[in-house]
Amino acid sequence: MSLRLPALLAASLIAAAGCARKPSAPVNAVPAAPPLTAWPEGRTAPLTITDTLMLAIPLQYERSAIEGAHGPRSPFTGVAGRTEARFDFFLPDFSGYTLQNYRKESDPNKVEVVYLHAGNAHEAESDYAPEAFPQMQARYFSTRYGGVRIAWRTHVGNLPRWHEIDAQIWKFIDAWNVAQQPGDAGGGLAGLSPTSCPVRSRVAIRAYRRRGKSSPASP
Repeated sequence: MSLRLPALLAASLIAAAGCARKPSAPVNAVPAAPPLTAWPEGRTAPLTITDTLMLAIPLQYERSAIEGAHGPRSPFTGVAGRTEARFDFFLPDFSGYTLQNYRKESDPNKVEVVYLHAGNAHEAESDYAPEAFPQMQARYFSTRYGGVRIAWRTHVGNLPRWHEIDAQIWKFIDAWNVAQQPGDAGGGLAGLSPTSCPVRSRVAIRAYRRRGKSSPASP
């Protein structure tokens, strides 16, 4: 009797250990994504800027197409349901991102549209600190598309092309607008004059030096 009890206990322990060991399920490893051979194609989801401006931006102008940390937009808290659009392009031919140029954080040929959102002529301007290289920046209000505020920046060496750059930005905006209603005629710095500027609007073109100091640049 005394010999059978340890044997029964040992058998119970072995059986319990066997029950505790369940066969592990096979792990289905997620295959790594293949390396990109070209910049993604397509467009962003439509971004509602104003009632007459809804942008579907080609992904070639969005760094976030492959880098989620660089968001193309941020919520514009001034008006419910509105967003703020951002996009970039490169001189000299106003092209978009490639697998080569996106690696350059401080590319002197890059033009950044820092923000485009609904606004009015009385809204306070936001200033943006310069990058590691001297920059110029344009910030202003336009009555186009019901009233928007826009800011863009680039290397100060591109100052002679400021008029051409600004005109191209509005060409992009017009071409990417998928809203039902067309925008108002005229817009951007190209059409501004002392008599045509909206009341209380302010056009600011500044050339930034390395230490963050700025001085107005005369077009």
